[in-house]
Amino acid sequence: MALALTACSGSADTDSTTDDTTETTAEPVELHVFAAASMQESLDQVIEAYKAVAPEVAVVATYDSSGTLKTQIQEGADCDVFISAAPKQMNQLDAEGGEENTEGLDLVNSATRLDLLENKVTLAVPEGNPKGIESFDQLAELAGQRRCVPGHGQQRRSSGPVHPEDLHLLRSE
Repeated sequence: MALALTACSGSADTDSTTDDTTETTAEPVELHVFAAASMQESLDQVIEAYKAVAPEVAVVATYDSSGTLKTQIQEGADCDVFISAAPKQMNQLDAEGGEENTEGLDLVNSATRLDLLENKVTLAVPEGNPKGIESFDQLAELAGQRRCVPGHGQQRRSSGPVHPEDLHLLRSE
């Protein structure tokens, strides 16, 4: 799953200060960022760090599923930057989005799109790897062809760490 990013261009007016320096002060501006819920922890840290270099920019972050954010953008919500968890929702908003843009929407500046991140499944084992698990295939063998699925077979919204009570082992059929 890839994270895609797009932005709308905007400008902040600057005024010269009245002293003899060449320093300028920027007008306060709000930057509306819509981001996938899985990005909240990381993006909150980025926003906090950004305040130090751009104190005149108030970042207003909205986190939710990419589909919900896509709908809000489509319905006219203020959004300057959209960070989608998958290209599908970005493509649906982009005139150059190909077959996925079934509604003919043109709400994304295609020139600003970039693949920002990519999610990959990672195998994590306890410290010291006591069972010697080196691959997903080996893990499946050790589990007797059982697989883990989120809470009672329902999709779990990924907005934080997975807790053991969220996982249930089921026999493959």
